[in-house]
Amino acid sequence: MKNILLITKKKFMKKLLLGLSLLLAIAIFAVSCSKDDNGNDVVLPGKANSFLTASFKGSKNVKLSKVNDNLTKKEFEVILDNGIKIEFDKDGNWVEIEAVKDVGTIPSEFVPKDILDYVTEHYLGLGINSIEIEDDGYEIELTDGTDLDFDLDGVFIKVDK
Repeated sequence: MKNILLITKKKFMKKLLLGLSLLLAIAIFAVSCSKDDNGNDVVLPGKANSFLTASFKGSKNVKLSKVNDNLTKKEFEVILDNGIKIEFDKDGNWVEIEAVKDVGTIPSEFVPKDILDYVTEHYLGLGINSIEIEDDGYEIELTDGTDLDFDLDGVFIKVDK
């Protein structure tokens, strides 16, 4: 009887060890296939570095990631210590600038004058939380969550819901 219990216990332990090993392998695989590559091995294109140096003097990178988002052409994401997030394409051109806090605003120098004038005139008291350059124009998010679409010339198209 004692031998049977010992054999059964060994089989149970082998199956348990095999199951735990399988779970560990799955977890390691899932983490290694993450879409974001964070860390020091991410290198921004020179154009992106020049933009950050010229436009955000004194700010430091808090987080630098490689995102590889083919749908939106976003390749790199930088979050600065001043609460601004900038996303760049593979060539180092910025494609989105966003205040990390929903009520925060981005510097107005990144918003085309016609768009800034439209927002100032029609949305008094609201700031611009983010600007994204798309193939056919700009998408602006205001600090109250309203999304506005503009063409490449800065002409208002619609409120995007």
